[in-house]
Amino acid sequence: MGGRPLIGWSISAAIESGLFSSVVVSTDSTDIAAVAEDQGAIVPFLRPSELSTDSASSLAVAIHALDWADQNMGGIDWLCLLQPTSPLRDARDIQESWSQLGEAPAIVSVCESATHPAHMFSIECENVLKPLVKDVDTGTRRQDLQQLYALNGAIYWIKAEVIRRELTFLPIGTVAYLMAPERSLDIDDAFDFDMAEWLVQREGLV
Repeated sequence: MGGRPLIGWSISAAIESGLFSSVVVSTDSTDIAAVAEDQGAIVPFLRPSELSTDSASSLAVAIHALDWADQNMGGIDWLCLLQPTSPLRDARDIQESWSQLGEAPAIVSVCESATHPAHMFSIECENVLKPLVKDVDTGTRRQDLQQLYALNGAIYWIKAEVIRRELTFLPIGTVAYLMAPERSLDIDDAFDFDMAEWLVQREGLV
């Protein structure tokens, strides 16, 4: 993407926000560690193998990083998770989400959901459609349904003591930071990556 490694977009946004005493990258890869350090982050540890599988959760990775911070930095008050698969989130988003946190224990980024559950179905045997939501007219126009929001994976702010106690990024009282759809792209596959490159070129971010 414009010659910048994917992880570099998140590191750059974090540094440019000016909000962090340290931008720490958690990885099990020495190659990614070298790239992250070249982009301005620190990689003070390599993630253990049990936290580097496809089934490892972001929660477990975050707790591991907090444990390291407790032992080596005297602990931290707030954790901000910035996943590298959300490269179009920028420094302004990080700053504005922090400013909107208020007294809440956490704030997470969301975007308007393009599909309402009233228009979603499961496929039963013999290819029969079954509405996901019962007692809702599936023909109701989207404009007439309540606007819903989906997590976009770009920003998770949470108080360190809360994530340790509740073991979730979404404790009771979590508030939302609304992001535009074009900055909410979460890269899961090659198509998403191509779309991100197109958006970067369109917005002149290269």
